[in-house]
Amino acid sequence: MDATEKREMKDLAKAITPRRLNNMAPRLAADAYEAIESYFNNSKSASIDLQQTYYPLVFRFTVRIMGMAEYASSPKELAKLINAFWLTQKNSGYWTTILPWLPQPRLLKRLYGAVTLWTMVRSTLNKRIQSGNREEDFAQDMIDQGHPAGTISRFVIGGLIAGILNTIGTGAYSVAFVGADAALQKQCRQAVNDGIRRACETHGEDFENLTPLERLQTVRLEDWEQFEEFEILHLVFKESIRLMLTNSLNRYYPGPTRNKDGSLRERLVIEGHEIEDDVYICFSPPSNLHDAKEYPNPFSFDPMRYKRGEGQTDYNFIAWGAGYHKCTGQRFAKLETIIALASFLLFTDELKTTDNNGEPYSLARVPLPDLSQAHWRSPTKPMRIQLLRNHSK
Repeated sequence: MDATEKREMKDLAKAITPRRLNNMAPRLAADAYEAIESYFNNSKSASIDLQQTYYPLVFRFTVRIMGMAEYASSPKELAKLINAFWLTQKNSGYWTTILPWLPQPRLLKRLYGAVTLWTMVRSTLNKRIQSGNREEDFAQDMIDQGHPAGTISRFVIGGLIAGILNTIGTGAYSVAFVGADAALQKQCRQAVNDGIRRACETHGEDFENLTPLERLQTVRLEDWEQFEEFEILHLVFKESIRLMLTNSLNRYYPGPTRNKDGSLRERLVIEGHEIEDDVYICFSPPSNLHDAKEYPNPFSFDPMRYKRGEGQTDYNFIAWGAGYHKCTGQRFAKLETIIALASFLLFTDELKTTDNNGEPYSLARVPLPDLSQAHWRSPTKPMRIQLLRNHSK
């Protein structure tokens, strides 16, 4: 890891400090409300494709926190950014990896997406700098600190990649699973209402005189993380991650580091092999997350398995990494997913996961994604979410 990469990791940590996440949480709640209202389009009900609705919502969250507020506030420009981003991510494959510069359709699409992404971010950044306009985002902090435009653009694009790829599909399936089980949905709805009421009381707000959006905006980061009422939402997300995380985890190993007393730690050894300095180690999460010994019926969605003692440590639930290399953006990923899931429950009266004909899926029949697709995660069968508007607002 060179000096540039180390600086970018530090910038990433600064971008998602608890203080920033707390300040931005009400804006994320407003984004979710606006999105769900747009799904209804002044109707009492809606039928949505999660990849065409939930994905852009979480992309918007990530752009607001990690990217540039101009895109989060402009649906038209956000759509262009999303399209360019997915051109870079959906057109990688075996041949583009083995022969990265061989002219082929996927490579050309990927290059077009990358150039478009870079051009859009750099152009918007330059316009902001030249005009003197200010926004509430981390890019503005970097401008104020005197970072070059190229450095800021690289950080913004890297932040989008880091913040979107795994969270977006696992979060979408959290909604799908809740929509397929009436009992689970009832439990989650009650948890959201009870937790939000407690947050309002804790922070001196009159729950009864607030709109649903205002109630949601009252909940702070520490409330989402610590209130026992919200535990079921976290368990749903955790179980979705366990089922969906099929790509590899890469962790950097610089070599033996020193203890606080200055003594050198032992070199890392894996399966009898000493790990060299300055290398990345690749690990396959499914070998852990789909282990039938650790998780009975590993391909069944069961968020209550964790209450029975399954997956209790970083080493038997490896999804966020472990040891010195846990996911830097873990708190942000959880926050945006829990806010999105809570919004679907708070701003609707009913969720129902169905096929294209409106036939409901049971929890056991929810079509899992094509696990070879990595981040896009298309369901292997048609799947939609039927929404019924919340009439209590």
